[in-house]
Amino acid sequence: MRVIKALAFVALAVIGVLFAASNQEPATVHLYSFKTLTYPLYLVLFGCLAAGTAVSILSALAASNDGKEIKALSRRRDELRERLKKSGGSGGQR
Repeated sequence: MRVIKALAFVALAVIGVLFAASNQEPATVHLYSFKTLTYPLYLVLFGCLAAGTAVSILSALAASNDGKEIKALSRRRDELRERLKKSGGSGGQR
């Protein structure tokens, strides 16, 4: 498994270097009307990729708390069903 991971990493690194070598043209980035910057195209694209990855990771971390809430609500539902059964109610499921 380590060898497969290492080979995948090397392959992605080679692809990244080839991508950077073939995208050296300047790209102008306008930050509203405040500032204009010029970087190589590959840096702009890698920056966008990194920003998108960061947003995805943060979004996934924020959504992971929902699982805890669902588990807590499920436990509460089960407790209430047990109380209903003990009190003589129907307690049936839908």
